[in-house]
Amino acid sequence: MLYKLKIQVNRLDKKLLCLCFFLSLLFFGINWSIEYATDTYATFEETGTWQWMLYENGRIFSALIYYLIECFGISNGYIYKLSWLTAIFFLTAGVYLLSQLLLTYQKNVTLCVLISFITIANFYIIEYFLFIEKGLFLFAIFLCVVSCCLTVEYLKTGHKYLLFYVLLSLLAAVFIYQIIPGLYIILCLPFLLRHSLDGKQFLKYNLMLALLYAIPLLTAFLLVKFVFGSSRLSSSDNLFTTIRTVLGYIVDISTADWFHVPGKLSVTVMAFIALTAILLSVNTSPKRLIVFWLGWFYILAAVTFVAFFPCFSGISTSYLPRTLYPYASLPGVLFIYLLIDNVRIGKRLINYWLIPITVLFLFLQYTKFQSVFIERYKCNQADLYYAQIIYAQINDYEQATGNIIDTITFYRDASTAWNEPAYSKSGLMTRAQAVGWGNLNSINLYLDTQYQKGEPLPEYESHFQQYNWDIWSEEQMIFEGSVLHLCIY
Repeated sequence: MLYKLKIQVNRLDKKLLCLCFFLSLLFFGINWSIEYATDTYATFEETGTWQWMLYENGRIFSALIYYLIECFGISNGYIYKLSWLTAIFFLTAGVYLLSQLLLTYQKNVTLCVLISFITIANFYIIEYFLFIEKGLFLFAIFLCVVSCCLTVEYLKTGHKYLLFYVLLSLLAAVFIYQIIPGLYIILCLPFLLRHSLDGKQFLKYNLMLALLYAIPLLTAFLLVKFVFGSSRLSSSDNLFTTIRTVLGYIVDISTADWFHVPGKLSVTVMAFIALTAILLSVNTSPKRLIVFWLGWFYILAAVTFVAFFPCFSGISTSYLPRTLYPYASLPGVLFIYLLIDNVRIGKRLINYWLIPITVLFLFLQYTKFQSVFIERYKCNQADLYYAQIIYAQINDYEQATGNIIDTITFYRDASTAWNEPAYSKSGLMTRAQAVGWGNLNSINLYLDTQYQKGEPLPEYESHFQQYNWDIWSEEQMIFEGSVLHLCIY
């Protein structure tokens, strides 16, 4: 009997792992082909990226990885492939662990995997996959899932030594990307509600989570501000103005179109989850119903506060998908709350309501993700084409004059375009030419050249500021000896 049980568990694990891997590959397999963020151009063309990661970002773990890459001289192509493979591995592992945890409360494998994937690989995770350090980002997310599993084990057993490992995992995650550990708190919320026997224990667990989150975050903040001396930290002088501004962003992000996420989709998904909660609340006692909905609104408030805490505190003024990644876990976490709070969910409700809803949600997410990836490849193609145009003009000049261009000096017209008009649907596609760390590096990477960047001259700055081009024009180029003065439209 024990032997048969062991075989069944192994089969269940294999099925679970295959489902997790299949979803990861389905959604992010297209990203196997190398694509460039503006940061990637700089990473591939310059040395010392590890110093930027350490002193400006305070990402000690990430800085160490970049340092090792430079020491071993790993080629660009291998760096990208290794990062992608690592990202897929840790995404699969994270979804697998969370699915296993959910299976201790709800035995439907398909439903647990789908909800785990919605929670971890949420709409905002796409931006992490658009950066070269995608493998590191997903490792940090995996550490948050591990920390959540350890915390739930503590809630069940009371073994305090588990919290030490949670703290170590979160410290590693915060030194990869400071925003991501917010996911840990959010993942733990429904389990905290499930295992709190009374109000006193509920408050105790909340304080414990707050400390486990605050210690790594405060450590990172102190190091970045006082040891590394980063200039990237924002600050706020007026608390009430900051709160009012952030609340406005919360409403806009939750209800209106925002980057690649349609506003109506967010509202619709939340409506479906609320309807599901109502269906599950049928034949529930009034007292139990009150407790359930208090927990529901507690999760809504807690997720919003944790996700926007860097903005509320004035540390950050960025409202990009990568900086608000924990917030997009809200639908998944509410689904988890439904699963673990209502253990006895009928098969008909699962098969004809919950699974279809999650599949539809994932289908919409899949189409958006593929559109974003395709747009990124098109944006890279536009960067390549621009570099080729520049090279053709340089070649004509060199053949006509005998001068050899070794320096490119960049200027801006009256209003530089951040995105190429044709490739700006998602809002995530920054032109290489729009940023100082991407303009020359993209040209050198695509053309395999070694041009140097020159210092702008005031007379040419004034000249180019008179124009506001929308497309490339030969008038944006002025050749002078060995220098090309190039205006970015």
